[in-house]
Amino acid sequence: MSPHKPSILVCDDEESVRAAIRLVLEQDYELVFAEDGEEALAKCHNGPVDLVLLDLKMPKKDGMEVLQELMSRQ
Repeated sequence: MSPHKPSILVCDDEESVRAAIRLVLEQDYELVFAEDGEEALAKCHNGPVDLVLLDLKMPKKDGMEVLQELMSRQ
């Protein structure tokens, strides 16, 4: 049985940034990707993640709005 991989939610509206992060981290982490803040929040409803990487400037909800909403859920 393989050990549990920590999970990371990566939220960035640029595909090239998401692809670069995938290349670097995919072997050691379970990665969940979102293209905007609203999608990131929706994916957080699907289950907890260990770490969230947020782009600050995104359409719909920016990174700070997402962070505030995630922190209010604690």
